[in-house]
This record gives sequence, structure tokens and C-alpha cells, in this order.
Amino acid sequence: MTNSRRKLYSQNFLCSRKLVSSLVGNSSIEKNDLVVDIGAGQGIITAELLERGANVIAIEIDTYWYSHLHSRFPNQPNLTLVHADFLSWPLPQNSYKVFANLPFSVEGLIIRKLLDAPHPPQDCYLIIMDKFARRLTTDHNLFSSLYTPWFEFNIIRYVSRYSFRPVPSIDAALFHFSKRQRPLLDWSHRHTYQQFVRRAFGNGQSVYRNLSHYHPKNRIDRIFHNLSLNHHLKPSHLSPTTWINLHRTLTKISN
Repeated sequence: MTNSRRKLYSQNFLCSRKLVSSLVGNSSIEKNDLVVDIGAGQGIITAELLERGANVIAIEIDTYWYSHLHSRFPNQPNLTLVHADFLSWPLPQNSYKVFANLPFSVEGLIIRKLLDAPHPPQDCYLIIMDKFARRLTTDHNLFSSLYTPWFEFNIIRYVSRYSFRPVPSIDAALFHFSKRQRPLLDWSHRHTYQQFVRRAFGNGQSVYRNLSHYHPKNRIDRIFHNLSLNHHLKPSHLSPTTWINLHRTLTKISN
């Protein structure tokens, strides 16, 4: 029953307390921090967070493991257990951090929810597939262009597949993102900026051509001239600073 349940929820549990202690030790989590543990499962991360004095919200969708967590952590004043699907659970409104070993099948959806939230986490540490982590930390792709003005991304360390039970087919990584202390663009512009970036990425053609589908060409010509940009530049050629300058100039001229 346990193996079929793990397969249903794509659960691959970390099995070394020493490794979990090391992973959490590489984070900014301190005593009294509010920390969300997504897919708490057997509670190995929850236990380490509690050991460090954090106030933990452990989310578990699986009834079996939710009951297990209740039995493992009785009468814990700084632990809140939540039986819910994280994707439909309302995030905290006050400052919080996240440390979790994510189900691989929904890691992209979870990351998007955290980043797109009105109140994203101050600091977030997620154990995810290593290939996915490398993609998320690659410069000049759509993901980094959408979120770099407000967040910083990095891989803290890699985690062998043999650290999990059952053993997955790929290795994992401890992926980290945090809110910039000084955003490159005001938070109030997030929606319009991201809409602009998605349009500019378009279908793989040049930025100039993609934007020309939405704005008069003479306006785009002026912007590219003002910023000394080549009409043949592909989206992957633009730095975060160029994206922001392009958006600001377009917004200014459009108004």
C-alpha cells in the first residue's frame, strides 16, 4: 500500500537525517521563522525544522501520511499540520519561508504558485529534479526573464538519487530563490512586465518581430533606435537589464 501511495503522489522521501540536517543547515532558516513544509510525508524535514526552533506549517495531501505526522509529532506547540493539496491552500499573509522536498510531478506548478503569489516567500528552498533546477537557473530563458526583476535564483547543492526511497530515475538539487532586497522593477509593474515579456518571446522569432504584432512598427522602431538594439535580436540574447529598459521605454512611449 505504501509503495502504491508513493507512486500516486510522486513521493520520493529523503532517508538520511544527517543529509537533511546538512541541507537545512545550508539555508537561512532560524529560530522563530515561519516555515512551510510542502508534502511533509514521513516528517524528516519537519523534524529538522522543529529541532531548529522554527514555527512549521506542514502540508500533506495524503491521509495516511497526515495521520502519521499526527502520531509522530503529538502536542507540538510550534507545529501546524494541514491536510490539504498545497496547490489550493492559501499561502500565509505575513513573512514566511519554505523548505520542502517536492513531489516531482507537480514541482513546476508549486514553484509558479509561490512566485506568482501576492505574498511570495522571503526565502525558498526546494528539492527538485536536477535537470529542472538547472533550467530554472539558466540566464536568458523565459522563466528567468519573467522573474529576475524580483527574485534571485541559484542551486545550493546537488542530491544523489540514492538519497531517496524509492530511488528515482534522476538526481535532485536543492534549488533556492529569494526576494531581492532591492527589486529591479517595482512590484506594481509585475503583471504588465510579464505580459510584455511573454509577447516578446512569442514563437521564437526576433523580439522586434514579436512585439510588432502588438504595437505599431514606428513605435517599436523608435524604441529599438533609442536603446541601440538590433532588429534581429532573439529573446535569449537579452539581459535582464535590457528587458527592463525595453519595457520601461515601451510603456513610456505608449503613454
